[in-house]
Amino acid sequence: MNRREALKLSAAGLAGAAMGPAMGCSSLGGILGGSPSDPNSLRSLADKHGLLVGSACAWYLIKGQPQYAEILAREFNCLVADNDMKMDALLAERGKYKFDNADATMDFAAKHNMAVRAVPLVWHDGLPGWAMEKDFSREEALEILKEHIFTVVKRYKGKIFAWDVLNEGIGDHGPGMQDKGPWFKAIGKEYAEIVYNWAHEADPNCELYYNDFYINRFSVKAQRCHDWLKEQLAHGVPIHGVGFQYHVQVDNHPKVQEAKDNIKRFVDLGLKVHITELDVWLPKNYTEDHLKRQAQVYREVYEIALATPELTAVVTWGFVDTYSWVKYTSGGSYDDALLYDREYKPKPAYEAIRAALREA
Repeated sequence: MNRREALKLSAAGLAGAAMGPAMGCSSLGGILGGSPSDPNSLRSLADKHGLLVGSACAWYLIKGQPQYAEILAREFNCLVADNDMKMDALLAERGKYKFDNADATMDFAAKHNMAVRAVPLVWHDGLPGWAMEKDFSREEALEILKEHIFTVVKRYKGKIFAWDVLNEGIGDHGPGMQDKGPWFKAIGKEYAEIVYNWAHEADPNCELYYNDFYINRFSVKAQRCHDWLKEQLAHGVPIHGVGFQYHVQVDNHPKVQEAKDNIKRFVDLGLKVHITELDVWLPKNYTEDHLKRQAQVYREVYEIALATPELTAVVTWGFVDTYSWVKYTSGGSYDDALLYDREYKPKPAYEAIRAALREA
């Protein structure tokens, strides 16, 4: 099963509206504040530190499960509309955009004073059937991307504070860019610079991010990503931040100092950092000790964020275990990676985050 199939099977919502005018790339001041009345919620505690604490979400769950919607609004000051803002959801039929679910999620976020990250604008996956594995001419591929970027980004201009413009564009197993999908094949590596410039033109005040996996620790891919971003910035490409997906297993995750040092080298490029898809996977037949260790990993990530001014958002890949994608993508070897159990009860991981925010 590939990543796209796992995301389809998963009911979790990923990776609404920022309040008022669009936030520029230097301040969260216009987004935070005005949170629900519970002073002990994650969002209330995070607001005090100028930190966005977010979750992926799915509109059908917001609409269909009041408890899901209530927890999402109470605990998080940021959301990401998972599959509802991918090209295959917005543009299943070429030339006919369908914004119903995305608009409804934006309305929910605005109602509950939540900031919105949007994902992904350009990806080699998550594409409608008419684009997946197709061979376009260079001119047609550029036309498709330009229309999509300007249509979607302008629709939500001033309401979305950050876009993951390019998702998973770095090659997984070798130097250079990911050669999968129609955009690289038709346009070449320069498509990345083109799409960032178009996104910036469509909304000059929006933060533009590059997002990927396996870059949250020192690795060959993380080094390639660092070097690629350094090159793009040297060419004047408007990239403002990098997103670390941060899918980790409870027994295999970056140690604190490694994570800090890795983040620092991206910050030293002048970039902001977001943790974009955090979950901590537990093995089958896990024990109470596994739950405690999971909680410690979550706490460490938040402590790193609280100690790093340039790390301005931590977003979990959902918040309730029932709808996590982990079981599907791991083939059943791992699951239960999130903050609430299947009965919507907070787990030790939730309490560990709250303690980190309270004690900072």
